Amino acid sequence: MPKNEKKTGSLVSQTLSTTSSALPVILVVDDDAAMRVLLGHLLKNQGYTIQEARDGLESVALFKESPPDLVLLDAMMPNMDGFTACRKIRSLPGGERVPILMVTALNDPESVNKAFDAGADDYIIKPVNRAVLRQRMKYLLRARQAEAALSRSQARYQSLFEQAPISLWEEDFSAVKRYLDQLQVDEAIDDFAAYLDEHPAVVQHCAELIKVLDVNHLTLEVYRAASREELLRHLPHVFGPASHDILKAELLTLSKGDTVFEGEGINYTLAGERINVKVRWAVAHGYEETLERVLVSIVDVTEQRRVEETLLAAQKLADLGTLAAGVAHEMNSPLQVITGVSQSLQRRMQNGDVSQDYMCKRLDVIHRNGWRCAEIVRSLKTYAYSAATETDHHNINNLITDALLLIEHQLKSWSHVNITTNFAADLPLLACDRNQISQILINLLSNARDAMPDGGDIIIQTDYNVEVGQLILKVADNGLGIPADTQTKIFDPFFTTKPVGEGTGLGLSIIHGILQSYGGTIEVDSVVGQGTTFSMLFPVDNGDTAAVQPRGNPVGRFDN
Repeated sequence: MPKNEKKTGSLVSQTLSTTSSALPVILVVDDDAAMRVLLGHLLKNQGYTIQEARDGLESVALFKESPPDLVLLDAMMPNMDGFTACRKIRSLPGGERVPILMVTALNDPESVNKAFDAGADDYIIKPVNRAVLRQRMKYLLRARQAEAALSRSQARYQSLFEQAPISLWEEDFSAVKRYLDQLQVDEAIDDFAAYLDEHPAVVQHCAELIKVLDVNHLTLEVYRAASREELLRHLPHVFGPASHDILKAELLTLSKGDTVFEGEGINYTLAGERINVKVRWAVAHGYEETLERVLVSIVDVTEQRRVEETLLAAQKLADLGTLAAGVAHEMNSPLQVITGVSQSLQRRMQNGDVSQDYMCKRLDVIHRNGWRCAEIVRSLKTYAYSAATETDHHNINNLITDALLLIEHQLKSWSHVNITTNFAADLPLLACDRNQISQILINLLSNARDAMPDGGDIIIQTDYNVEVGQLILKVADNGLGIPADTQTKIFDPFFTTKPVGEGTGLGLSIIHGILQSYGGTIEVDSVVGQGTTFSMLFPVDNGDTAAVQPRGNPVGRFDN
């Protein structure tokens, strides 16, 4: 057997016998046997497992067989010097991750530069200071452990990212932040929301500045894309003009310095399908100043919205059926007045006994009752025929007035139930579907009626919290109240405390869903035996309060 082969084989055998230990393995490479013994003794006393190689060739062979945790490498050796061995080790599988500490008598700048150019992590001069060597090794090993932990963490993150059951996007908002910061300097914007409304091109430009870094596999399924490359090529189609409303909300969030966003909007798949999406993003820790890394989750809620619309339609039909008889009866009273007064006028005119004062008074009665009929018909038509999710800006006081007109006859028939309205003036307009607001109020009034079998008081109140930008609608009764253990369940679908056949359990669930779609909340405050107050909080912009003025006090017996 050739000498070199025998020598290498003996060292490999030694390596296999020592690397079974869980202690860190150090490969000592030096042609000086005394130095190897010295270093070996020192390191064993420190709790390390030792491998030995007598030159660069043997160190490369040992590394191939069993990579160590750290290499102590002499610079000047026969057969292959330390600089060449360092480059060779770095080229081996796993070699880029193992720290290499060059131990040498060479102390000139050229040798130091040559060592680092070859791939060494550190450089220590002979004769070796034991304390310095121990500290350098500890530092390098800790750095390697930290790097390994980081690699494992990144691998886990990538696995979770890729296998997540929702669409995940990793995005870079840094260009958007720089643009908005400079825009604020140039324009000195006081009302950023109004500015974006007046400058839609700014929203479009910000959409183009967002850089998508990565998406997971489910994202491709949601948007019907064959590959990430195909999806990224067609982002303007996915986030077209229909997505600008939610992007505008995101920009407002960024302008306030917030690092978390939630909202709902419209996207399109590459197949041209319109989808409702719920978007949530958060700035990754450590990137709050630059926004270079933002993790975005997108949930397709299209089917959920279809189901909600179906439930809304079903509830609406039930409401209309309940309202029909009451509206007919409510219309009958003013129509009888109109018929009676007009017949009286006809008789007097035939007899020539009509004074101007009498004529004016009777025409005024006809006018008021005719207007009353027209208002009832208008409110009923608006509620019955308004399209689903037909959003516009409304004065909420007007919407409440319309809903009361529809349900007034039923409320009159409720024994000893009194309605009081307390409307705040100069409220900001609410961007909403008027049909949904009517549905909220009718449901809550019906619930309040059921909670007061012996009669009672209902108070409807509107207000505006300027500090947090919330429009407030409250419906309070002094009825039976809701037990504490029931309050946590009342917004669950199909939960009802009414007897079978008297309630679907969908009313409060639908109200809760409507509030969520507006980014608002509904709160309940109830005490058994004292009554219940439902408070609905709608986020609004403090915009023009004069665009839709209230029509005045509710018509009928409702007090303001």
